[in-house]
Amino acid sequence: MNQDELQERILMFNHLEQQESKPAAPYDPSKGMNESELRNFVRFLYSQVNEKNRANQEILEELKSMRQDYRDLLSKFDSLTRQLEKVHLENRDLKEQNGLLKSELYNSSKSRKGIEKNPRTKGKHDDESGVNGTPSSASTSDNNMSPVEREKNAPATVYHGPGRKGVTYNKSVEMRVGETSCRYK
Repeated sequence: MNQDELQERILMFNHLEQQESKPAAPYDPSKGMNESELRNFVRFLYSQVNEKNRANQEILEELKSMRQDYRDLLSKFDSLTRQLEKVHLENRDLKEQNGLLKSELYNSSKSRKGIEKNPRTKGKHDDESGVNGTPSSASTSDNNMSPVEREKNAPATVYHGPGRKGVTYNKSVEMRVGETSCRYK
């Protein structure tokens, strides 16, 4: 690059800086128009403003209808929420009633007063007194005794089962014929 080119570039750069620092002249679209062109331009601008006003009016009407729809939906939502709360309350009440009915049905009272025990039903082999359950193994002396005598000579029953807290214990009962008292071991 020689000196002439460098000076020319510096001058162009300075000229561009001056142009950038100058304020821009306001644009006047009606500059150079005659009276009829000016009227037509004003009519054009007026029609543009009217179209924008109509569009804005339509948007406002649509917005109002959307607000009304929103209010309607809110009122429906509120009514459905109230209905749901009522149904939840009814459901809770029905569950409580169901629980009470089930407790009355399945939980008998602990008091057995006035309730008779059902007699023990006989099993298939209850009459047989043999070891293996066959009548041939039963002793002949037992067959000759009356049922009352058999009951008197029968050993006392022993309870083997769970206790109150799940612990098993053995209880044997000794009762002698003619005595009314019992002795527990």
